[in-house]
Amino acid sequence: MEILNRDFEILTDYILTFHFYEYLNVDLIEDWAIELINSGYESEAIYNLACFYKPIDPHEVQPYLEAVLSELNLKLKDKEESEKCHIRYFLNRIVKHDDVKTNLKRLLYIDYDFNKEIDIRDLYSLQYVWDDLLAGEVYWYNKDLNLDTIEQEVVEKAEKWLSEN
Repeated sequence: MEILNRDFEILTDYILTFHFYEYLNVDLIEDWAIELINSGYESEAIYNLACFYKPIDPHEVQPYLEAVLSELNLKLKDKEESEKCHIRYFLNRIVKHDDVKTNLKRLLYIDYDFNKEIDIRDLYSLQYVWDDLLAGEVYWYNKDLNLDTIEQEVVEKAEKWLSEN
């Protein structure tokens, strides 16, 4: 399968982690299947996958997803690569300024299940700084960080991580 663009590649990699995380946004599977159809991939398996209505039950969709993955010769990610795919997915949304604070929180909530050798400490600490700033506290270590600048700082750290990984 030829990857159409970087965003679709990141979404595809996220989908390929389906078997590792119970809190994967399963509703994205329908979006992914529709994007496949819009990109010219057509098969009964893909159409079946695209016909699910949100919210999607992960147990119900699993056999249909597996059929599409098999048809497209896509392999599920192993544990380590799965972690990187999750990080990449949320950081890509952050870089696109898509609800930066919420996506940062989602990324860090799933961080508890990650191998701690994948370094996202800078982003982890910025989440707490952001929360402190919202609570009216001053971040003394870097006075340039305030409610007007924290989002851009998160985006820049996300861009840096994505370019290095």
